[in-house]
Amino acid sequence: MREPNFDTEDALHTIVGASSVFRGDVEFTGSMRVEGSVIGGVSGVPGGASRLWLDEGGSIIGDVHVTDALIDGRVTGNVYCMGYLELGASAFIKGDVHYAYLEMHIGATVAGHLVRETTTLAEGKVVPLKSVVQQVPRNSTDGIGD
Repeated sequence: MREPNFDTEDALHTIVGASSVFRGDVEFTGSMRVEGSVIGGVSGVPGGASRLWLDEGGSIIGDVHVTDALIDGRVTGNVYCMGYLELGASAFIKGDVHYAYLEMHIGATVAGHLVRETTTLAEGKVVPLKSVVQQVPRNSTDGIGD
């Protein structure tokens, strides 16, 4: 799993250290790194970009709602990642994973459903990809829907 780039545009805003346990829901802006444990949901502030890094020794017991995530630890709960989701070789998710773009390394485990979603950013809503595919006309000349 690649190391996150913490340059000035992608500064780390929140961290839960390796020996820390945070109990309760967390809502953050920008980026968050979890090396320890969070017992509660983890969410980026609605309407803003949010990035989560869950290290190999880290765990979250609760649902995750973020724009982008790199997960190499354990999540017991559903994951909603409407941007880029990378599951490292040590990732273990017990719950459903909703994603727009997924990269899954050999060894990653999902004990739940993988649900590909697409976002309509202008409207700010998430719709299942299946409903978008059904909207493509069958007589289009680009070969989609044929």
